Amino acid sequence: MANFLNFLSMSMRYEDFLNMPMEQMAEIVWAHGLFLTEKKYSTRFVELYALNNFFVEIWFALPQNIRDFNFVLIIKTFKKVKALDPYLFDEESFSLIKSY
Repeated sequence: MANFLNFLSMSMRYEDFLNMPMEQMAEIVWAHGLFLTEKKYSTRFVELYALNNFFVEIWFALPQNIRDFNFVLIIKTFKKVKALDPYLFDEESFSLIKSY
C-alpha cells in the first residue's frame, strides 16, 4: 500500500485527487504532503499542506491536532496562492510558513 500511495502522490493530477474518497485524500496528504502551518479556532482545527502543485486544508472537529480520520470534517483544496491570505495575515501561521 505504501508504494501505491507514493506513486499516487508523485504522479497524481489535481483532478484525480478531487475524485478520491475523503479518507484516501487524508492518507495521501498525511503521508506525502508538505506541512505548512495550522490554524486553531474555538471548536475547529485546520492543517495546511502543499501537495504537488496545489494546497490542501484538512479541517478537524476538535480544537487540537488529532490525525485520525474519524475527526476530519472536510478536506478543501485550492491552487491559487491568493487562498493563502488568511494564513499570511495571522502572525502565528505566517511564522510557521516562512520557516520553510
